[in-house]
Amino acid sequence: MAELEIIGVPFSNFVWAVRACCAAKGVPYRLNPARPHSPEVLAIHPFGKIPALRHGEVTLFETRAIIGYIDAVFPGPKLLPQDPVAMARAEAWLSLVNTTIDQVCMRQFIVPLVFGKVERGAVAPAVAALEKQVAWLETQLTGDFVLPMGFSAVDADLVPILHYINTQPEGAAAIAAAPKVAAYLQRLLAHPAMLASAPPPRG
Repeated sequence: MAELEIIGVPFSNFVWAVRACCAAKGVPYRLNPARPHSPEVLAIHPFGKIPALRHGEVTLFETRAIIGYIDAVFPGPKLLPQDPVAMARAEAWLSLVNTTIDQVCMRQFIVPLVFGKVERGAVAPAVAALEKQVAWLETQLTGDFVLPMGFSAVDADLVPILHYINTQPEGAAAIAAAPKVAAYLQRLLAHPAMLASAPPPRG
């Protein structure tokens, strides 16, 4: 079978999610640590976002599509449910994480603070929204994993975001105020799939 290539920098939360899915299924891959908008990424994603995927003649962009492809094509534990109702609920979670939680926690909070070097006061609206999201997660995390099936694509998607907000005082405070979220994050960061795919510390 052709080599699977994941294109994107390892500290991206979405690249981490895709790599965690590969690790959970035991799928070998090569990581091409290309940055957003680089020629390698633009050759696949029309707007230069990461991750991108190349597998033989198959090219894909967008995390949800990539994860679905990996889960369908490769053997190993399933990362998405097969039952229609359970699958719909998983899709709702993935959509929520990708379009709402990521937008607040990563794009409006982490990215401006870590990469934009903005003043902390500038992200106050994001902090308020982040706190509401973490408080809602506290009401939803009733088991060891998000879905009853066990480790899934939803966990792979959510954990990197929670990890990154936990590196900042405001995010760490929100998580500390949500004991189920805090326990979930600690437990999942120790999961073999998340450990095997974790990005190296940034200098």
